[in-house]
Amino acid sequence: MGKQNEVLIHIKTNKVGSEMVKSTGFSKEEWSELDEDEKQEIINERVWESIDCWVTGDE
Repeated sequence: MGKQNEVLIHIKTNKVGSEMVKSTGFSKEEWSELDEDEKQEIINERVWESIDCWVTGDE
C-alpha cells in the first residue's frame, strides 16, 4: 500500500513534463492549442489508466 501512496503523491507534485505530453499522443503544437481544462482532463485520464495498469498488473 505504501508504494501506491508514493505514486499518488508523485503525481500530485509532478508538473506536466514533455514525457507526460508524449504519452497523451498529442504533438507539442496540438497540445499548446488546448486550454488548461482540456489538458488537465486528458492528463487525468492517462494518469489513472497507467496507475490502473500498474496496480492491477494489466498491460
